[in-house]
Amino acid sequence: MTFFLLTISFLLHVISFYLIYHLYVTNKQKEHKDYNKITQVFDTYLQEIKDENNRLLSYHKERQGETVEANKEQEQLTYKSNHLLQPKTDSNHLTDLINNNKTNDSVETSIHAKVLALYQSGMDVEEIAKKLNCGKTEAELIIKFYS
Repeated sequence: MTFFLLTISFLLHVISFYLIYHLYVTNKQKEHKDYNKITQVFDTYLQEIKDENNRLLSYHKERQGETVEANKEQEQLTYKSNHLLQPKTDSNHLTDLINNNKTNDSVETSIHAKVLALYQSGMDVEEIAKKLNCGKTEAELIIKFYS
């Protein structure tokens, strides 16, 4: 009886090892197929990126060529216009420009400063308001804020 049980056990072990090996081989084949698919997808994606980069480079070169031509035309027009329009170097003209640029600056004191100066000189709040054409309350507030 033990012999029979040992034989069955041995057969079950052999079958289980075979099934494990078969699952292992099947899994490896599936991994290999997945690896090939992923590699193919990446290669396709990489090729698309390279094609797009080449299109962008050619577009950039075309635009750069147009820009260079436009810059040359602009330089020629600028050169011609500079030679046609000679700047005036007359000294009288320069002094006129300098004199025209001078501005007459005048400094006015603010109402706050005027109120405080008059108050410090001894004037009454009503007199300050009449002299500066401002309200009595306004003069009082200015004096209170700055005193």
